Amino acid sequence: MAVSDSSDSATIDLTQDLYFQKLSLLPNVSVFDFRNEKFDLTNISDYSNLDYIFFPEIQENGLGWNCTFHAIDVNTKATFNSTIEYDSYYMILMDAKKEITVFFDSLSSKINNDNPTENQSTNQLSSINNISIETLSGTWEGEDFIDKIVILRGGRGFVIYENGASMNISLKIENNNLIATQISKSNASYFPEISREKALELAPSAEPIKWTFNIKNSTELEGTKHTLAETDDQTPNYTNISVKWKKL
Repeated sequence: MAVSDSSDSATIDLTQDLYFQKLSLLPNVSVFDFRNEKFDLTNISDYSNLDYIFFPEIQENGLGWNCTFHAIDVNTKATFNSTIEYDSYYMILMDAKKEITVFFDSLSSKINNDNPTENQSTNQLSSINNISIETLSGTWEGEDFIDKIVILRGGRGFVIYENGASMNISLKIENNNLIATQISKSNASYFPEISREKALELAPSAEPIKWTFNIKNSTELEGTKHTLAETDDQTPNYTNISVKWKKL
């Protein structure tokens, strides 16, 4: 079910169908459609065969739209929320796949952190201090020019730049280091450290960007980013930039 202030029933139906489609594509998730049922917390026991109840709520805020994702734990009735502001309803539809992935990965990460003993008994850990790709999964921030980084279980993820570009990355743990490598086709928007003119010139033949972090804990990463950056004479060259990521 989607709750919306929009008076356009066709738009509401389109939004509901889109969210249901994107949810159905998530790995390791079984989705059941209850859009035709009225729900409130007083009848949550009717859904005891489910783990979570999810619904988006879309409201006009005067200048644009607020889209809030809600997930309710059927057993504990705990509620998880995330709100994103948009300038237009169209952008809500455009961002559906990305933001649903971010929300459910953040939810999974919170569950893992709330149940460390249970998760350590079932996860295959990859490093000497019991940190794996799965325990690192979630949403991160902290790097200049980047809005957020999402690490997914299974060794994949994506980087969302402040300029709107999105990059797919692969991740692995080697010798207690987390290595994240660009796998998307190179794009001038991936190089905000240099001028736009130079980025357009060099991007087609640029090496994949690579981050290398020494793993110290599961909420903070500190290391280097190998990328194109301007030297003192403003000439772009490959260099290692110090970076920090912090888990949200």
